[in-house]
Amino acid sequence: MKKLVSIFIMAVSLLALAPSFVQSQTGVTQIFERGINIPNSNYVTGFVSTKQNNFLTVSKQIGVDYQKKIIYFNAEGNSIWQNDFNLPKECVINPQCAVDMNGENGFLVLISYAGANLTQHDTLIHFDYNGNIVKKIKVTHPGLSGLSLFKGDNHYYIAEVDNRLSQADISIYDNDLNFLGSFPVLVGTTGIIGRDGYLYISNTGYGGGIISNRSSDLSKYDLFGNLIWTKHFPDRSESLVTFGGDDLYMANVKLSSDHPFMTWEVIKFDTAGNSAWTKEWKGDYPSGPQTPPDLTLGINDLVDLPTGGCVIVGEATKLNQADPINPNMLNPMAIAFNSDGDIAWKIRIDKEGVYLGCFSKAIWDNNHYLIMVGENMDTSKLIWKYSVDGVTAVEKNCSSLPSEFRLGQNYPNPFNPTTTINFSIVDPGLVSLKVYNLLGQEVAILVDEELSPGNYNAKFDAGNLSSGIYVYVLKTSNYTASKKMILLK
Repeated sequence: MKKLVSIFIMAVSLLALAPSFVQSQTGVTQIFERGINIPNSNYVTGFVSTKQNNFLTVSKQIGVDYQKKIIYFNAEGNSIWQNDFNLPKECVINPQCAVDMNGENGFLVLISYAGANLTQHDTLIHFDYNGNIVKKIKVTHPGLSGLSLFKGDNHYYIAEVDNRLSQADISIYDNDLNFLGSFPVLVGTTGIIGRDGYLYISNTGYGGGIISNRSSDLSKYDLFGNLIWTKHFPDRSESLVTFGGDDLYMANVKLSSDHPFMTWEVIKFDTAGNSAWTKEWKGDYPSGPQTPPDLTLGINDLVDLPTGGCVIVGEATKLNQADPINPNMLNPMAIAFNSDGDIAWKIRIDKEGVYLGCFSKAIWDNNHYLIMVGENMDTSKLIWKYSVDGVTAVEKNCSSLPSEFRLGQNYPNPFNPTTTINFSIVDPGLVSLKVYNLLGQEVAILVDEELSPGNYNAKFDAGNLSSGIYVYVLKTSNYTASKKMILLK
């Protein structure tokens, strides 16, 4: 059995991106941008990673005749299979409607009814990883607008978001997806995440604002539906919640009567609801004393930053358009905040001739690459894959415990651009594995954490480094060793 442990890689430089892209800060490298075979009249509504290191997206059309489709991709962004739903045109696949069953048995997709069929009960469809329908489940309320899921020890907790009827519930299902009961939560649920037997839920609704008619709340419930605490935030919208490490993060679009009139806001909480800090990003369009920052900011998704923190995913006012500024022209935008509230990196895509784009959903795949799906609405639906400085993985082999410290030779060697380094730890304690160039400059941190005794494999991606000889050094309180490796491009 292998245990996956998060570790850090700190790369020293990045490959140059294509001129049509704007990268606001270093810290990420684009692996690919690929089009998805979805007509322009459709848009992506769900995106999840599965235990098989694949991911899926679902889409629907704006209008009367809806297209229902699931596309299952591999890690290279290539389609493995597609499932076209044979359902009435009134059916839709709703936003945030697809969830993986926490690495067990497949994934769930929510099918909703619209228009004249609003009174019909919506359906959860359970798919296996080959696209076969395992089970269909009628959910509690009709006309749902979203779906979130948390897997407890023995039950699934599914947020059935029903804004049409001003009602939202958490429904409880057993492992076979048999309905057990439900409890109400605040109206306008936008996000749900579970941790240690509790549910943390964000919502956005009308009323409760000071300068606007919008406000948001963050609430904590136990698994029996008892409210533990709630926090109210006037003049916020598009609120989402996630965990980054042991900390809880809430992202909002904050509304203001001052310029800029909207900002991206991130708040870090502990699980007791105490706020550690609040940070705002006011936009960066364009530079100059007489030019305003971004006029339009939208949040579509919020995911964890594996090294601690969170990543906001959405859109912002287009950078390079000519005056007058048109807030309806947008760039795909993502910003990572670390656990101290500092901006770790930003991704902003700007292409000439493309005036409406966004990142819709984001996931971390099983190799800790950042995958985002979205669109340049003038052209096509797209998948982007990024490597992120500070995020990689080390695997522990638990088959036997070592009798001595050891640092193995990397393999393959020479390599381009990835290689694996084996090492063995005898005593528990702080372990570091770092990479240096021949000038003695540190170019990567592969491991810097407490490890238990065992045999480990660390992966090193040198895609952002130049060809040459590098030295990797393993250090513990009782052992130091180093070896050379050759990067040959």
